[in-house]
Amino acid sequence: MSEFSSGAASKRLLAGCIALWLAVAGFSIFLHGPMPLYSTRTLSVGWEMWQQGSWLVPLQNGMQYSHKAPLLYWLYHAGWAVTGVNDVWPRALALIFGALALVLVSRLARALFPQRPDAAVLAPWIVAGSTFFLLFALQLMFDVLLGLFVLAAFLALVRGDIYRGVPSWIGFSLALGLGLLVKGPVMLLHVVFPVLLAPLWSEQARAAPARWYGRAALATLGGFALFAAWLVPALLQGDAAYREALLWKQTAGRIVKSFDHARAWWWYLAILPALAFPWVLWFGSWRALAGARRDDIAGGRFLGCWLLPALLAFTLSSGKQAYYLIPELGGLAVALAAAIAARADARWPRWYGALPALVIIALGAMTLALPWLPPQWITSPWVAQLANGSRWIAWFIVAAGAALLIGARRPTRFVLQLGAASLIAGAAAHALFMHAYWPRYDLAPAAQAIARAQREGRPVLNIGTYEAEYQFLGRLEKPLAELDRPEDIAAWRQAHPDGVIVQTGARTPKGVGTPLHRQRFRSRWVEIWPAPAYRGFPDQ
Repeated sequence: MSEFSSGAASKRLLAGCIALWLAVAGFSIFLHGPMPLYSTRTLSVGWEMWQQGSWLVPLQNGMQYSHKAPLLYWLYHAGWAVTGVNDVWPRALALIFGALALVLVSRLARALFPQRPDAAVLAPWIVAGSTFFLLFALQLMFDVLLGLFVLAAFLALVRGDIYRGVPSWIGFSLALGLGLLVKGPVMLLHVVFPVLLAPLWSEQARAAPARWYGRAALATLGGFALFAAWLVPALLQGDAAYREALLWKQTAGRIVKSFDHARAWWWYLAILPALAFPWVLWFGSWRALAGARRDDIAGGRFLGCWLLPALLAFTLSSGKQAYYLIPELGGLAVALAAAIAARADARWPRWYGALPALVIIALGAMTLALPWLPPQWITSPWVAQLANGSRWIAWFIVAAGAALLIGARRPTRFVLQLGAASLIAGAAAHALFMHAYWPRYDLAPAAQAIARAQREGRPVLNIGTYEAEYQFLGRLEKPLAELDRPEDIAAWRQAHPDGVIVQTGARTPKGVGTPLHRQRFRSRWVEIWPAPAYRGFPDQ
């Protein structure tokens, strides 16, 4: 039985999901400026490419930047060519990427489970209601865009219907190539396993394996040919260090022995409950998955051939970050949506939804209760700042959770309610956090102080690791020097008496007199000193 049997009703619910996403996420993403360090770094690389006319090789602080391929930056440039350089267009793109992800995950659910039409309605609501998705979709990053091409590649494989569709290898090749242009060869890790294991889910692959694998190989070569159309000219334009990093360090270097984000093998397993919030708290999720129907076997096998090997591969790789799994979130949502769609005619007790409701209520209530806590309990300045902030926003969190206590008994309808409530509660929590703490993250004043120094012709030194957090915010036209050893800093001061030194992380003043600029950044300080007045070294 289908809960949403009308095609018009299904379209209205998808449109409603997209509209709610755009409204809530749009409010959130424009509530503040670009967030350090992910968003500011992405914008800064795009700005330096634009400002230097380096359309093939990304740049970070004047150096060739091998960490990412250029497609996202090119999309920024396309908008800037019309509107001028700004941070509105990149944020609008992030909203568009999120909305497109909802559309594609709905289409994938319909293709994998044509006998469960409700799955196509539920899957986008599960994605939209995932706090993990909202958190990273609001950042100017690469993984939601990468996820779009992963979904597009799989849609090309199943071609509208996993039972009757003929793979579009040209579509798969194009999606693969564009995904490679977003984030490099890691794209292959997301899409290769359903292709290799196709006889487990595809009747066509079982009937003619040689034809399947031959066409898959040609499509993969086509995707890499599209990637090579950028890669080869970029390698010729880049220097030796850029070529080595791009060809080895950014792929095998992260997988075998990561130079960045190295974590234990079990790390993804430990954070999976957080990535699945709030759905992991709903008892209905577990009941639906435990009773998954056997007539969904082709779609279920496809998801198994995708999610299980991909999770294993990322678990075994050395470098790990939570957002690396954003492309797999769509597959998890489709799996849950199909399991729930199979129970469309069920009526479950309302207490099934009590745990996510109570957790959401508790998060809001704890914020509202902060002023009444004993002062000795509030030892963190962050908590004290939240207690003195606009706590009224937390009422939206409480209200979203309370609405779930009287949620629908039909699991399909409760998914819509939980998705909407979680999205609204997540946006309210984001607004609460930003209203209280944005001054601790807003580096625009420091960037403007650095820009003034550069306009005066003064060289600028950044002490310690620099993630290009000032380049875009200050529209800087020159790179910053980067040093961290005390003897090198002392030599630079002596060689540049008119220079300016940027110190991030100082807990106490690091100079004599008054700095050119001083502001909070997270739990520490950013200080900008005239070189002769600087007397300190980085805190350890």
